[in-house]
Amino acid sequence: ADLDSGNTTLVIPDVWHELLLMGGFWRGLHRIRDFEAAREIRNTQIGMINSTVEVEAKEEVDSPLAGIEIPEELTQI
Repeated sequence: ADLDSGNTTLVIPDVWHELLLMGGFWRGLHRIRDFEAAREIRNTQIGMINSTVEVEAKEEVDSPLAGIEIPEELTQI
């Protein structure tokens, strides 16, 4: 979902918002030809991407442990 005048929120996980911002910084620095600063920003962004844990990997660990106990009075509806 692209941003437009009626939609100002991103529909991606919050962890990616900072990565998008870093991409914008990189593009701006590259545009004004500050290649050294752009390279620093890009390296930081790549490091952040590489350290991000995928949702699927989290669910492999968390899902089996996410059992729910339902009170007996709610099971007799």
